[in-house]
Amino acid sequence: MQKALSKIKNLQLTAKLIFYILFVIVLPFTLLYLLALRSLSNTSSTVETKSLEQTTALVSQQLINNVKATGQIYDLTFKRQAIDAQTIQDGVSAGNFSMNLLSDFSHKHQFISDAFFIDPSGRLYTFPSLAGAATKVDLSQAAGFNFTNPVSYAGRWVGPYNDFKSADKTNTISYVAPVWKGSQYLGAVGLDIAISKFFSIAPLDPAQSSYVFVVRKDGSIISSSDQIYKDFGANTQQSNDTLTLSKIPDKKLAGRLAVDSAGSVGTFRFQSTGDEKLVAFAPITAFEAKIFVASPYKAIIALQQEKAVQLQKAVRKVGTSGLVYLVILGALVVGFAFWLLRAGIITPIAGLRRGIEQLERSNFEARVPVTSTDEIGQLASSFNKMAAGLAASNKQIHAEQAKLRASIESLSVGFMLVDNNQRIMIRNLALNKILNLDPSASLALEDLEANLRGSHPDIIAQFQKAYDSQRVFEMKNVPYGSKILRIFLAPVFVKELGATSKLGSVILLEDVTEERVLERSKDEFFSIASHELRTPLTAIKGNAQMIIDYYAPELKDEDLKGMIGDIHDSAIRLIEIVNDFLDVSRLEQGKTVFKPESFSIEAIIENVVYEMKRVLAEKHLYLNFDKMLLDALPKVWADKNRTKQIVYNLVGNAAKFTESGGITIGASNAGGLVKVSVSDTGRGIPLEAQKLLFHKFQQAGGSLLTRDGTKGTGLGLYISKMLVEKMGGQITLEASEPGQGTTFSFTLPIVTDELRSQVNNDQKSGIDVASGLSQQIKVN
Repeated sequence: MQKALSKIKNLQLTAKLIFYILFVIVLPFTLLYLLALRSLSNTSSTVETKSLEQTTALVSQQLINNVKATGQIYDLTFKRQAIDAQTIQDGVSAGNFSMNLLSDFSHKHQFISDAFFIDPSGRLYTFPSLAGAATKVDLSQAAGFNFTNPVSYAGRWVGPYNDFKSADKTNTISYVAPVWKGSQYLGAVGLDIAISKFFSIAPLDPAQSSYVFVVRKDGSIISSSDQIYKDFGANTQQSNDTLTLSKIPDKKLAGRLAVDSAGSVGTFRFQSTGDEKLVAFAPITAFEAKIFVASPYKAIIALQQEKAVQLQKAVRKVGTSGLVYLVILGALVVGFAFWLLRAGIITPIAGLRRGIEQLERSNFEARVPVTSTDEIGQLASSFNKMAAGLAASNKQIHAEQAKLRASIESLSVGFMLVDNNQRIMIRNLALNKILNLDPSASLALEDLEANLRGSHPDIIAQFQKAYDSQRVFEMKNVPYGSKILRIFLAPVFVKELGATSKLGSVILLEDVTEERVLERSKDEFFSIASHELRTPLTAIKGNAQMIIDYYAPELKDEDLKGMIGDIHDSAIRLIEIVNDFLDVSRLEQGKTVFKPESFSIEAIIENVVYEMKRVLAEKHLYLNFDKMLLDALPKVWADKNRTKQIVYNLVGNAAKFTESGGITIGASNAGGLVKVSVSDTGRGIPLEAQKLLFHKFQQAGGSLLTRDGTKGTGLGLYISKMLVEKMGGQITLEASEPGQGTTFSFTLPIVTDELRSQVNNDQKSGIDVASGLSQQIKVN
C-alpha cells in the first residue's frame, strides 16, 4: 500500500488528475449505482421473499395509514359543514331566513347533497323551493333529533337514516340546527350528505373488491357497498334498511366494530361468508364514529407480491441498460473533465511552475500569463505581483547593501561582522589599516588573539563570554604592536515570530594611540601643574594662617588684616580646586587606589556632620540624621575615605545652595545595598539643568548656561559619580523642585564573602565592564 501511494505521489500532475477522476469520481459513482441497483432489487423482492405474516404486516400498515388519512379528511369535511343555532329577527319569515341561510351553505360546500327546513308540525320545505308548498313527513324517521320540541343545543349530526325527503329513501347523514325567534322554537334547518357523496371522499381500488363503511357510536352502520350485508351475515332483508351492530350475528366481530372513546387505529381479519377480509380502522371525531376499510385478504397479498415481481423485472431491465449508459456517460465525463482540467488547471499550473523555476534562477523579471479570473488566474496574478515585488525588493536590497557597504567602508574605526562560528564575514578597509593587513589577506579571530596574546591572552574566551551573556563588551587601552586600541563587541540578535536567535556579533576596533598620547599629555600637564601649584599654595596658606594666629595684635590696620584674610581664604579655595583636578585626573587615568573594607556608614556620616558644623552654623542651617537608624544598618564594603568624600561632597553642595532651612541625611537597607540620601530645602534644580548633572564642571545650581564661580569647580558630583560606580554602587538625583529643595542618593554594597572575592578579582583583571548593565544589539 505504501509503495502504491508513493508511486502515485511521484506521478506528473496530468497522470494524477486522470487517476483522481477515475478513482474519486467514476469508481465511486459506479459503486453507488450498483449498490442502489442492488438495494432496489432487494426492495422489489421483499414481498416475494418475506413470509406471509411479514407481508400481511406491511399491507396492514399501509391500510392503516390510508384509513387514518381518510378519517382526517372526513373530520375536516364534517367540521366545515357544521352550522350554529340560528335566531330570526322580527319581520323575517322562517321560510325566507332558512332559504337564504341554506342557499349560502349549499353553494359553499361541495359535499352537501340537499338542504331543508322542518317546522314543529312536521311540514318539510326543501331547497331551493323553501317558500313553496310543504310536504307533510313522518318525523319519527329523523333519528336522533326531536323536530317538535328540541332541547337547547347549537346543532348536531344525525343519522344515518333513510332520507324521508327522497322517493328512493337514500341513506343520508344530516347536520341539523334549531331555529329560534327569541324563546319561540320555529323549526330546524338541516344539511344532507348522501352516502354516495360521503364515500366518494375515500378512494378505493375497485379491482380489490374493497369497500368503506362507518360505524357510529349508537351502533348504526353506513356502507359504500351492499357487500357488507353478505359479509357480516346481517339480519336484514333489504340493503337499504339501516344496518346496526345488533343485527350482526358474530358478537365478537360486532365488539371489534364498536366505537370506543380511545380513538384507536389498527387492523384485524375476519372470515366472512364469502372469503377472508382484512379490515383497517381509524376514528372520526366530528360525530363520534369510526371509519373502516374492508379488503379481500388473499387478493391484496397476491396483488402486492405481483407488484414486487413486476418491479423487480423493471429494475433488472433498467439496471442492465443503465450500466451501459453509465459506461458511455462515464467515458464522456472523464474525457470532458480531463479537457477542462487540462485547459483550466494543468496548463496554467505548468506556466506557474516555469515561472517559479525562473525565480529560482534569480530571474525576477519572469512573469506568467493570466488567462482567467478564477482561483488559478488570481494565483497567476498574485505570482506576477510577487515577482514584481521581489524584483523591487532585490533592487532595494542591492541598493541598501551598497549603502551599508559604503557606510561600513566610510567608518574611521575598524569593523568586523562575525558569525556564530567565529568566522569573519565582513571587514572594512579601516580595519586592514589599523591592523596593518593586506586587504586580500584572510583574517581569523585566532590571528587577532595571537597579536593580543601578550596583553590579553584570553581575548577570544572573553569575546565568547560576552557573546553568551548577551552583553556589550568593551576593552580600553589594548596594546597592539606600537598602537593602542579600544575594542568594542556587541552581540547581534534577530527577533522573528516572538523568538530571539543569535545572528553573530559586531566587533569595532579604534586606533586611540594619538588620543591616549594627547590625553596622557593633558593629564600629566594637569597633574604636574596641580602638584606644582599646591606646594606654593600650601606655603601661602600656612604663612597667612601664621600671620593671623601670631601677629594679629601687631596688625593695627584693619584693611591689612582683611587683605591677609583674603589671601588665606583664596589659598584654601585654590588648594580645593587643585585637589579636585588631581582627583579627576587620577580617576580618569585609573590611578586612584581603592582600599575596600568593612565599616559602618554611621561613623562616616557623624564625621562629616562634625566637620560641617561650623559652615552650617554660619548659615544658620540645621542638619538632621537618625543615629539609631544608622546604627541598625549592616556594614558596607567600600573605601572608607572615598565614601567620606562622597558624603562630604553631597552635604557641601546642599549647604552651598540652601539659604534657609536645613539638611537631612537618611539611610536604609535596599536589598543587598545600603542607600544613603541627602535632602535639602534649598533652591532646587530646574528640569533642563538636571540633564547635565554628574558631568564635568556642571554645578547643581539653578542655571544651565551660567555657573557661579564662587560655589566651586562643578567637579564634585562628577567625582562622586566615578567613586560610587568604582565601588559597585549608583548615585542618582531622586527629586528636585525649584524652590522646594533637592534629594540626592547613592548606594553601596553590603559586605559579603562573595563580594570581597569579586572586588579583588575585578581589580586584578583590569577589564572595565559596567556593573549591573546588560546590553545587546537587537535586529528586528
